[in-house]
Amino acid sequence: MMMDQKIQAPDVSLHGLGIGYVYSQLSSEGHTIFEVNTAPDGAYQILAGKDDELVSIAIRTAHYPDMGSIDRAECEQLIKESEQLDAVPCFVGFAARSLNASDTLAGSNGGEEYQMSSNGMNTVEES
Repeated sequence: MMMDQKIQAPDVSLHGLGIGYVYSQLSSEGHTIFEVNTAPDGAYQILAGKDDELVSIAIRTAHYPDMGSIDRAECEQLIKESEQLDAVPCFVGFAARSLNASDTLAGSNGGEEYQMSSNGMNTVEES
């Protein structure tokens, strides 16, 4: 679903970059977005649907070379909340690499440009 892409970041959090990217991708693919949760510790960040299928998507973004990830407890919470919503639990992890010379982040991105990399959206299953 997602590949490397350069994103000009206005004044948003690193976590918000991942959410914004997935939101834009889903919208362009014809999904209806029902809910957006920007809390980084929420079980899912986006609840969307298309063709009678509802998906709840956890999104995590990390600084490159790290990739955003969720642990076992977060997976279990995502699955639990997804079952209550009758939604398919999914996860997208991003690595965000600053393309600016400083390559450092402060509290806000202040217009920095990032390259976002992802392994795509994957279904989360009980282990």
